[in-house]
Amino acid sequence: MNAINSEFLSNGYKLQNGKYRIEKKIGQGGFGIVYLARWYQNIKGTIGVAHSYSVIVIKELFWSKYCNRHSDGHTVNISTEEGKEMMKYFKEKLKKEGTIISRLSYHPNIVSILDIFEENNTAYLVMQYIEGKLLSEIIEEKEKIAEPVVLNYAKQICNALEEIHSKRILHLDLKPSNIIIDEDDNVYIFDFGISKQFDKSAEELSDTPLGVTAGYSPIEQYGTLESFSPYTDIYALGATMYKMLTGKTPIAATSRCKYDLKPVSYYTPEVSKKTEDAIIKAMSEKSCDRFQTVQEFWKALNQKEVYKLYSLYNSDSIINNGLQKTEKIINDTDVDKQPQKDEKRQISKPEQSLYYEPERSKPWVKYLISLSGAAAVLAIIFILLDDNYINGSAEQGREVAIRYNELMTMVEQNLVNAAPNNHLIAHQSANQPKIKKVTAQNEQDNKKTEKPKKNKEKNDLSEAANLVQQANNVFSNISLGSARYEQSHQLYMKAKELNGDVSAGYSNYLMVAKSLIANGSGFDLNVKKMLQYAQQLNNTREVRDLLAKCN
Repeated sequence: MNAINSEFLSNGYKLQNGKYRIEKKIGQGGFGIVYLARWYQNIKGTIGVAHSYSVIVIKELFWSKYCNRHSDGHTVNISTEEGKEMMKYFKEKLKKEGTIISRLSYHPNIVSILDIFEENNTAYLVMQYIEGKLLSEIIEEKEKIAEPVVLNYAKQICNALEEIHSKRILHLDLKPSNIIIDEDDNVYIFDFGISKQFDKSAEELSDTPLGVTAGYSPIEQYGTLESFSPYTDIYALGATMYKMLTGKTPIAATSRCKYDLKPVSYYTPEVSKKTEDAIIKAMSEKSCDRFQTVQEFWKALNQKEVYKLYSLYNSDSIINNGLQKTEKIINDTDVDKQPQKDEKRQISKPEQSLYYEPERSKPWVKYLISLSGAAAVLAIIFILLDDNYINGSAEQGREVAIRYNELMTMVEQNLVNAAPNNHLIAHQSANQPKIKKVTAQNEQDNKKTEKPKKNKEKNDLSEAANLVQQANNVFSNISLGSARYEQSHQLYMKAKELNGDVSAGYSNYLMVAKSLIANGSGFDLNVKKMLQYAQQLNNTREVRDLLAKCN
């Protein structure tokens, strides 16, 4: 028999007597070839018939080690007896894959199997066609995927695995190249070629030899699985999330006895601790240390603030996975809109510093006026001191001394507020000696004021915590539209003035900015505004570096 060089079916070739037509080859591996194809159907109505077709995917069993294509362009030749035995075995394996998936009721996150048949001395699997990209391709293009998007993908994968495991099936080959993402960020898993099914007593119903993928397969998969063990797929899901967040493939399970798995934060410092801890637990070397069900894994991952943030900006934009450009999260009209003449607009201090400098009188004028006033007050004080200590009683002297302290504090505050370099004056005045308390009574008075001061600090912190909580709620309120960013920022700033912890606000704005950058917005006005909000809450070097790229 003569063979030709082409290993794949030609475009336009028909299978099953014209039921399916090959459009083009879209993938090839060591065990098979994948084609984009058409499925022709007659649609019958009440009074007529229409000829139509659906786009599908056909997987052809073609083991390149043993197979070649006959000169007729479609028949598969097998050159050796060993090859014939192996091809016979893998035909059954391909049929088993279709049978296993057929046991799964239709699930929105699992690619459906439509048909299985033999032809051309090999076997074919007909699958649902999903217009999208492999997750592996998206990671390669982006290098990393933002945490909220990763959590969205993880939730859908968990949903699919929950359905699979409910039928006592293990996928055993979960990895980015076996996951498709469509243009609406819907997730689909496929390729159940090495999956196994177990009965209720945990006995294996199929005898498929285990395959492994370095970095995604746990150590037990290098041997023999003796029982139904969802934690094996959970390890692979954790590894897939690791790859999405870091852009790095985890080290192989066989190497972890020598080398430690670097934490996600080593490559992606901004990842939340809760997500990182869940991934590390899912990828524990010992199976007993992992989550035992996908429900447990998702519960550990389900950070309301992070996942809510994904919902927040995904409601305004479509996440750019390479198929569609991300829309702006904040419209330019929202940023540039000016109030009407009849409107009274309250401008917050942060907004003033961001967008304009209010008119101010020349600082040196205020400075001179304050100095003159201070000199006059001091002159009067010394006259009073002289009169009271020479002609008056000791009690009068004490009262004057107390009044002197109060006036000095007032003068210093005026100088701080008025001077152009007020921080220098504040420092100098703080170091100037003041008149000591003249009696024990004054010391007692000071002790009395300390307790109210502590109570005030405690109340301020409590109020700050309430403001932060309100800000978090406003930030997550999608119904407010883009106004939620400015409104929540004002609340965060009030909390900051009370020495409250505003790290949540900083993280929120920085995460939105990074997500916009990662998903195609670049360093535009929307990103700049988010970074400015973050900077006012915490002026870190990371924010400064990102802002520098916006200019």
